[in-house]
Amino acid sequence: MRLTSFAVITSVFFAFGCASSQRETSQREASASKSAAESPGGRITILHTNDMHANFTPHEATWRKESPKPMVGGFRELEFALDSIRALEPQTLLLDAGDVMTGNPITDRPYKGVDGGALFEMMSMLKYDGWCPGNHDFDISQTNLIGLSKIASFPMVSSNLVNTHNEFPVNNKEYAILNRGGLRIGIFGLMTQELYGLVNQNNLVGIKVLDLAATAQKTIDKLDPETDLIIVLTHNGASEDSALASALHGLDVIVGGHSHTRLTKPRVVNDVIIVQTGSRCENLGVLDVTVEHDKVVKYDGTLVQLWANETRPKTRLAGFIDSVQAEIDRDFEEVLAELKVDWVRNNNGESNLGDWLADVQRDAAGAQAAFMNDGGIRSD
Repeated sequence: MRLTSFAVITSVFFAFGCASSQRETSQREASASKSAAESPGGRITILHTNDMHANFTPHEATWRKESPKPMVGGFRELEFALDSIRALEPQTLLLDAGDVMTGNPITDRPYKGVDGGALFEMMSMLKYDGWCPGNHDFDISQTNLIGLSKIASFPMVSSNLVNTHNEFPVNNKEYAILNRGGLRIGIFGLMTQELYGLVNQNNLVGIKVLDLAATAQKTIDKLDPETDLIIVLTHNGASEDSALASALHGLDVIVGGHSHTRLTKPRVVNDVIIVQTGSRCENLGVLDVTVEHDKVVKYDGTLVQLWANETRPKTRLAGFIDSVQAEIDRDFEEVLAELKVDWVRNNNGESNLGDWLADVQRDAAGAQAAFMNDGGIRSD
């Protein structure tokens, strides 16, 4: 009996104190048979993240009741988890489902001439294999997103993100095909069709978001003759992913994002395996998949909680993280004032923090009234 990688890594962390028409259908079936004959199968471990929101260093586990609260997340802990799993499972893929940006001052700091570029330098050091952009990755500009994609050593895939000429406008690719352990793996991405309600309109000039299901099926039909396993990275939301899975054929895995849903075990809809890790780099998703004759015959998945541990060995990535954080600390260590009471958010109404933010915006604009979306206040 084989011990899966997620079971072993859980033990490792515990030991370290961490816990279409008939003709088209016939063509697809023939293509699948051809692929199956050429590649009988294999096993792959899909490692995945989503909605990291620039949390490259640890933060408090706010859901825990004890005080002081334990620290969780960050790229240093992510690196340790990745190295541990890769040592056990050499045939791996590391994928991200978008919203790398926004949530930490690092995204406003230039690196190689691109705001937030240091994040993608770090992700390259972590050996990511692919990602799809999320709405927050457009927060600065299209030009900045193109710059981020050029710093990354891994492809940005988004099939339904096009311009008015139906070209891929931000250095995104329609799809990528990777090889691991004899398996040919097709990867493509999808952006939520709510994009125009989520991003400053000035940052989306010339951008179109095509229908997810139609674009996905078109891409799957292209990939199917060339691949043994098809994965889509979606920045769409967990419930929307379930609806999407129901509308498609030929898809194997959805690595999702956008809704910050923490799926502790994979969800299966219409034979499509759906996974998502939550947010803020608090978990690493681990999905073991066995493929035989162009079909997934076995899978097992879990989340690895990334509890921070300052005793981890120093690595090249850790040194880079420390240098970037030191620059941020120098810029943000100035004391501006001392609060008489804590400023705390309220997602169901007014809060002292929300009122202050609205007052500052009103004063800055010289307006009589200002509004603040309480969901946009991300920290007390």
